[in-house]
Amino acid sequence: MTINKRLVKKKAFDLALFIILFYGLLYFVIKAATELDYNWQFEQTLPFFYVIDEGELWGGVFYDGLLVSLEVAFFSFLIAIFFGLVVMLMSQSRSIVARWLSLIYVEAIRNTPLLVQIYLIYFILGPTLNWDRLTCGIMA
Repeated sequence: MTINKRLVKKKAFDLALFIILFYGLLYFVIKAATELDYNWQFEQTLPFFYVIDEGELWGGVFYDGLLVSLEVAFFSFLIAIFFGLVVMLMSQSRSIVARWLSLIYVEAIRNTPLLVQIYLIYFILGPTLNWDRLTCGIMA
C-alpha cells in the first residue's frame, strides 16, 4: 500500500470518527434539551439587545457592552504593539541595561498570572495614577 492510499484511508477514518462524535454529541444535546422540559423565553432577552423609546431605536445593554469591548480591544491592541516594539528594540540593543530591562519586563509579565496582573493594575496602579476603570481595563 502506498503512502497516498494510507493517507486517504486515515483521512476517511478521521472524517468518519468526527461525524460519529459530532452527531453523537448533537444527539445528547437535543435529548437533554427536550428532557429538560424548560420553556425557553427568548423574547425576554430582546430588551438587552435593543430598546424602543418614543419611537426611536436605541441599543440595549449588550450593544453598549459590545462598544466598550471593541474600544478596550482597539486601544489595548495599539498599546500592546507599542510596548512590544519598544521591548523588542530594547532586547536587540547593544546596551546591556536595555537588554536586561527588556528581559526583566518580559519575564515578569510571562511569570505572573494574568489575574494577579489585573488586580495589581486595577487596585494599585489605577488609584495611584488616578486612572478610571476603562483605562485600567485597557492597560491590563
